[in-house]
Amino acid sequence: MWILHLSKYEWRCCCRYFYIKCILKVSSQSEWGTSGSNGGTLTFNALSEDLTGNIIVDSISSLSYTLSSSTYTGAINPSGSYGTTSVTIGSGSTWTLTGNSYVSSLTNLGTINYGSYTLYVNGVAYSASNPYKS
Repeated sequence: MWILHLSKYEWRCCCRYFYIKCILKVSSQSEWGTSGSNGGTLTFNALSEDLTGNIIVDSISSLSYTLSSSTYTGAINPSGSYGTTSVTIGSGSTWTLTGNSYVSSLTNLGTINYGSYTLYVNGVAYSASNPYKS
């Protein structure tokens, strides 16, 4: 399990996942472990950060993602296939969707800008006309 805390740092980590810019990819590794049961686990806490890019969590991995006084512009699991993905948007934080996003659970004390995209929380669809309420 990995725990990553960012506070007032410039985050410029980019990877390529099917030609989609992403800031995080939580996934299994094929080089070691037992295939199908060696997923990644990450707790990612952002404090006073401005983050841009997609987040990908594969089907056997998990992510706990918390924004505190931060902004995030991107999509989470835009392919619709994902592992356990818990997101907390703290007070004073904003998530601007850049694509349809899929998460297992959501706590929203901040702002979600949907644009023309849909946010799926545990399979239930939310949009600008039907916003998620914590």
